[in-house]
Amino acid sequence: MKKTRIVIVGSNCVGKTSLVLRYVLGKFNEQHKPTLSDCYDHIAQFPDGCHHCIEVLDTAGGDHFPVMRTLDIQRGDVFMIVFSVDSPDTLSAAKETRKQIQDIKGCSKVRAVWVGNKIDLVSSRKVTAEEALLKAFTFGDAYIETSAKFIINVDCVFQSVLSLMCMEPVKKDLGYPDSKKKVSKFRTKELINSSKGSMDLCKSISDY
Repeated sequence: MKKTRIVIVGSNCVGKTSLVLRYVLGKFNEQHKPTLSDCYDHIAQFPDGCHHCIEVLDTAGGDHFPVMRTLDIQRGDVFMIVFSVDSPDTLSAAKETRKQIQDIKGCSKVRAVWVGNKIDLVSSRKVTAEEALLKAFTFGDAYIETSAKFIINVDCVFQSVLSLMCMEPVKKDLGYPDSKKKVSKFRTKELINSSKGSMDLCKSISDY
């Protein structure tokens, strides 16, 4: 079986590397270290119960290396688009990145999960779960909230990504989605269910 390549994209300082290290190595580093491009091999259990080797590619944030970024996206099978819930700018950048992925892949069949990271920063949160879900929803993508620091939904988000690899990509018209277009009832329910758990976790952290 061909290795599945998961490409992690997003702005600087949103916690991409922290999510990867939590999942692959079970580690968390409080200090931020800029990433150029790091690739990790990992044996993962897919939803069918079988174990396969996957590649997790942690990409550089921002647009400092456009050629490398384009190559990484071209070779990606499935994408995690990460932003930080304390920064609306990183959510806006996530939307532009999603468009870029669609442009570079040259088709509308893109498998992607949006990830709102750092939900442990409750007091400084500026992006609501509903706002982020709506942006992901316009592309027909799932949305999950995480905290790499407190190990919230880290395994869950990677399992969601692996689940996408077992599904036939949804065929959509070429071009960017229109937020006013209707999504199928099945897809709507799927998206809402995928984010419900993270929304409940946000509330419990806030109450705590």
